[in-house]
Amino acid sequence: MKKITVILTITIACMLFQPIICTAQSLPILDKIGVRSGICVVVGDTKCELALKLASHSELLIYVQLPREKDVETARKTVDAAGFYGTRIFIEKGDLTRLHLADNIADALIAVGDADEISRSEALRVVRPQGKAMLGRKVLTKPFPKGMDDWSHPYHGPDNNPQSQDQIARAPYLTQFLSGPRYAPVPQVAVASAGRVFKAFGHVAFKKREEPLLNKLVAFNGYNGTVLWKRDLTEGVMIHRN
Repeated sequence: MKKITVILTITIACMLFQPIICTAQSLPILDKIGVRSGICVVVGDTKCELALKLASHSELLIYVQLPREKDVETARKTVDAAGFYGTRIFIEKGDLTRLHLADNIADALIAVGDADEISRSEALRVVRPQGKAMLGRKVLTKPFPKGMDDWSHPYHGPDNNPQSQDQIARAPYLTQFLSGPRYAPVPQVAVASAGRVFKAFGHVAFKKREEPLLNKLVAFNGYNGTVLWKRDLTEGVMIHRN
């Protein structure tokens, strides 16, 4: 009976006092951040143990920022030896008070250990709307900003009035990201909703490089260009009159 009581006590303690994020939690972390592709920021991971596990178990592109030069050099060598440096994992030196990323670009951010140098506001700055930031035991979800409008039909809405109600996009207009496809079939129609861009590609390819997207419907992450999924379209569908 005493043994059972001890086991129950330990179990309850583990449930109540969950540890801060450690490198042994890579797969549960994937479930918590809710994405397996896109851009993930990892801070406080001096040996890149978590970054390497995430790269091995997902399709994430991982950005690591470390404040100390010696940690940066060691981490780069470790990641390079694993074959991920410069392709799946990128490492930069920098103070965690300011991450070297644009606003709303990352799908998730994970702070390993205490990583108390990064603030809540800075973490949410780089994470896109509906993206998650894991800071210690807290999981923050960034909301969509007020005043953001969708463009759900070729002419904005079902009324065919091409007048956006968006209050966020204002000059000076800046490039958010550069992403493929660089070449694609015609005709094309694009719409956007809930942070995603949907593109319908038609039936005409002038060169072989355009053929993979013939008669395809493709969903992109509207904040960093990650391809979310692809679907086949029925041949002959009139894209401009959908």
